[in-house]
Amino acid sequence: MKRVSILLLLLAGCTAKVTPQTLASVTSLTGDPAGGAPLYRQHCLECHGVEGDKDKHAVLPDILSKASDKEVEQAILAGPFIMPSFQKKLTPQQVADVTAYLRRTWGSSPPPQ
Repeated sequence: MKRVSILLLLLAGCTAKVTPQTLASVTSLTGDPAGGAPLYRQHCLECHGVEGDKDKHAVLPDILSKASDKEVEQAILAGPFIMPSFQKKLTPQQVADVTAYLRRTWGSSPPPQ
């Protein structure tokens, strides 16, 4: 029982709350795919892979076909499930740049709002 509780605490620690102000500071920016490419290589490649499908539970081309840019940016900031939060590691512009890189790389348009 104790082992399960510790595991739950560790998993819960992998996500961060994103304030509306923080999210708004990202969504108001225009991302630059060229700026997002090196950030993806540095922070995302190890888990998501070159084709964005290394983790079968987080296949980026599939996610991008269903998620809006705002949802993608919130996921980058908050770190859903076991993905770490990048809220304190990336600037708002860098989050916007990574999102633009993801869109350009996998050619997915955000779904209609």
